[in-house]
Amino acid sequence: VLGAQVGGFGVAAVLTGLSMAGMADAMVLLGSAFALGVASAFGFPAWQALLPELVSKPQWPSAITLVSIAVNLARALGPVAGGLLIGFAPASVVFGINALSFLLVALVVQRTRPEIPVPAGDSEPFFSAMAAAVRHIRYSPAIRRVLWGQALFIFLAIAPVALLPLIAR
Repeated sequence: VLGAQVGGFGVAAVLTGLSMAGMADAMVLLGSAFALGVASAFGFPAWQALLPELVSKPQWPSAITLVSIAVNLARALGPVAGGLLIGFAPASVVFGINALSFLLVALVVQRTRPEIPVPAGDSEPFFSAMAAAVRHIRYSPAIRRVLWGQALFIFLAIAPVALLPLIAR
């Protein structure tokens, strides 16, 4: 979680700087959206893995529902709020606010790390686990179809949202 937040902060800070320098063109915005997506791909599963440590088992269904609602609301309302803010302030200010939000969450996560015991022998090294996941995807046509469909949908859905600052300008 901390790594994803720090990575998101780095991307948002670079985007802020490029925007201040007048260099935030369509390719920079799309590249930033991709890099933030990569950070999210690592961050969201980590947040989800923490959920059982934050709420008791009977509360899991409600907590999962609330997290899903919050994520989808943020996806829908975040770009709208950003677009409205760009109407009142330069894009670099809005990108800076986004960078600050990553930094603040990273600081909170750093200060409140839960003590989660990892049973000996139950963990797998990161790259070994990633290789196993890639092998599983490679030999599972059904999963490959789902992943390609999601990738296409996400690309087509995110590109217009990522380009909103240029549209607003």
